Amino acid sequence: MLNRAGGRIFLPAKLIYAPRKRNMGDKVCDQHRGYEMAPYVVELKKEGYEKRAYSSLQWSTTTIDPTKRTAESPFRRLYNYITGYNEQNANISMTVPVLMSYDGVEDKPTSRDNKHEMSFYTPKQFHDKPPRPTNSDVYLSTTPGMRIYASAYSGWTNERKEKNELEKLEGLLQKDGMPYRKGQFYIAAYESPYRLWGRRNEVWILAE
Repeated sequence: MLNRAGGRIFLPAKLIYAPRKRNMGDKVCDQHRGYEMAPYVVELKKEGYEKRAYSSLQWSTTTIDPTKRTAESPFRRLYNYITGYNEQNANISMTVPVLMSYDGVEDKPTSRDNKHEMSFYTPKQFHDKPPRPTNSDVYLSTTPGMRIYASAYSGWTNERKEKNELEKLEGLLQKDGMPYRKGQFYIAAYESPYRLWGRRNEVWILAE
């Protein structure tokens, strides 16, 4: 799980990287089906996954604690925030991905019974001064630059799929000798619930 301090989220220092100088051929991926997407550059493509570089990103985030009962879903909390439930009464565009961060538990790393976080990417329009949430269960967060391994899968995501995809990606990384951070990973969802076909989901693992 990401560490939060003073309303911000930080990754461990050894995962922060100095962004390399971009080459003219580098393509920044920042759109998905008309939605603004957390931008990244693909650094390496392998069979079954790719390695990406992300610069520092801003998010609106909520914690999901299965031991606590709440009146609204985590998604609804974040959706309310971007549709005016903030100090500026601002409408903020929906973006992708919807990111779930997990601090893995050895026996059931993707279990929805584990405490985890859901985040919406903050669009560029609000990067300089994102509106502060009026709901205390929603907070603004920042991730520094990071490199990840990402593997895509289709259909509707669920706990069983997430576990299988995580294990598959870990197996590929081990086979290729790619160093990665164990015990922390992400599930990224890119599609509207109304899209029935061609759904894009990803599992992310932090590169060491």
